[in-house]
Amino acid sequence: NVTLSGISWSSILKLSDTAAVNEAMIQFDGADNVVIENLQLNGNSAQQTSTDSPMIKITVSASNVDNPIIRNVKFFDGRVHGVRVVGGTNAVNGLQIINNYFESHQNSHAININSATGSVIGARIVGNHINGTVGAGANGVLLSLANSVDIIVSDNVIRDTGDMGIECAETSNSRIIVTDNIIRNVGTFGISISECNNSVVSRSEEHTSELQSH
Repeated sequence: NVTLSGISWSSILKLSDTAAVNEAMIQFDGADNVVIENLQLNGNSAQQTSTDSPMIKITVSASNVDNPIIRNVKFFDGRVHGVRVVGGTNAVNGLQIINNYFESHQNSHAININSATGSVIGARIVGNHINGTVGAGANGVLLSLANSVDIIVSDNVIRDTGDMGIECAETSNSRIIVTDNIIRNVGTFGISISECNNSVVSRSEEHTSELQSH
């Protein structure tokens, strides 16, 4: 069990000018009950050249990851993803990404959850503000899932993305609920859902965007 907690967004962690290529600011693998809260992460993008340096990276190659919580964190000026979850053959259970603020992410998604060979079970992506993901293909939220169930994406405000507001793709997913989001001024679709069974999209407000489902 590990908790990294600041006092507020005035508690700032900034990636150094000499950070190693493809090195995440915060990374854990196979760890349970990790909480990151009440601070600001500054990705210092002008000084980075990496194409894979997420600000928070969760990997599940060693074992399952249970109950990770990321809440009330300001993600600012990231070179790539704000939060990236990389699945192995194991599962992420009970992930919570709640009440965070994402601003100015370059060439990347603010939230990128990829479990193409594992699974994500019972995730909650709720109450986040995502303001600006720059670059072609850069979504607010990307759920590239397989064999995943009970995912809720709700009450988020997403605006000014390079590509989609919310995208859920891959195969064999069920009970994906996308509801009560506000999505404005995105590059392509506001919400795109594909190959998800028994899923619900409701009460989301989209401006200058479209809904795609297939």
